Amino acid sequence: MEQEHAAQGSEVVEPSKPTNTRVLNPQDLEIVNPAVEQNSGSDAPGEIEIRNNGSVAYSQILLRIIHLDRKGKEVGSKICSVGQTVMPGASIKLTNLRAEAGTASAGKSEITVVSADVEGTH
Repeated sequence: MEQEHAAQGSEVVEPSKPTNTRVLNPQDLEIVNPAVEQNSGSDAPGEIEIRNNGSVAYSQILLRIIHLDRKGKEVGSKICSVGQTVMPGASIKLTNLRAEAGTASAGKSEITVVSADVEGTH
């Protein structure tokens, strides 16, 4: 009996560090007044505002910016990471957004939230 107990050994359980919950296409986050500079001769950089209409904070936000020509055809796109946290009911402004090289003929840009991490879910 004593030999059986010694052969079993002991098990060590360590708690793991919890992580945030990632949300795809969060409906709480709204892009307000998007304006990405299209290199049309103006030196003014683009600016967008992200408003959090929900009840939780979001961080690690990924945005997709699609550049469209004047006919509405996609001429380029990119994914941008936002390093700021948006608290419930608050907004953040992102400035100095510029179109990618080769999209100077773009007529407008469409900006969508791809994903975001919900803060405080761990």
